[in-house]
Amino acid sequence: MSVTVTESSKDYVDLSWQSPETDGGSPVIQYIIEKRDVTRIAAGATAMWMACGTVPASQLTTRVDKLLQGNSYLFRVSAENRVGPGPPTELQEPVVAKLPYGTSARCYDRPVAKCTAAVDLL
Repeated sequence: MSVTVTESSKDYVDLSWQSPETDGGSPVIQYIIEKRDVTRIAAGATAMWMACGTVPASQLTTRVDKLLQGNSYLFRVSAENRVGPGPPTELQEPVVAKLPYGTSARCYDRPVAKCTAAVDLL
């Protein structure tokens, strides 16, 4: 099982993963998604894994929201069956919660030339 980021923005990250190669003899019931704010580690604080939620076994994607813009996060996913959760699979590199195309989505924060458009008058 591997975890990948399919989309990210200033306050959310979309994750996807594959089913585990083996289920330990019991079908997967759900996936457990967790996050870790690695920005806090850099600041000297303890950053523990925090539960983001669960999704049913049929769902291999999720959106993790309520992230802090500019912070770096690691994510991990565990498959759970009736015996309990399996070992988590962790995202290889942290992802930064930020807008994908710059630092702001508002026109008044950008140079005017980037917010104007040519209009043909009849």
